[in-house]
Amino acid sequence: MRVPRSIATVAAAVLSLSLIGAAGPAPAAPADDAADQRTPRLRVSTLVRGLDIPWDIAFLPGGSMLYTQRVRKTIR
Repeated sequence: MRVPRSIATVAAAVLSLSLIGAAGPAPAAPADDAADQRTPRLRVSTLVRGLDIPWDIAFLPGGSMLYTQRVRKTIR
């Protein structure tokens, strides 16, 4: 069974346009202007002084803190 050339051409065009439309960028989500205008409330506290390159910290259940430094490779 042969498909007429005009139907095959229309089907190919519809398929091509569908693929092009699907490959386009996704619509952007609406921006929430109220979130951009709020200033975050932060409080900075120095817990340890004299560290060269602090690398990571972890808190123990009792409230103690473990820290590492990258260069010295110390763990306390």
